[in-house]
Amino acid sequence: MLTLGVCVTGCSTISGSGTSQSISVQTVNSDGSQLDGAKCDMSNDEGTWFVVTPGSTMVHRSNKDLQVVCRKTGV
Repeated sequence: MLTLGVCVTGCSTISGSGTSQSISVQTVNSDGSQLDGAKCDMSNDEGTWFVVTPGSTMVHRSNKDLQVVCRKTGV
């Protein structure tokens, strides 16, 4: 069974300048060790973005939640 934790870093508000924001994603195993190579889909009402961990991408800011789903086969 895969237990996957996701750490997403970035500002939690939409105040400030610009309509985009860089988001960094890391995935970890249940024991806290880093798990590289997970494929993550991130989406909100402004669009969908993809990243392989560890990695970063630019997302469009929104006042809605950013949904993050990560998967890695064979783990």
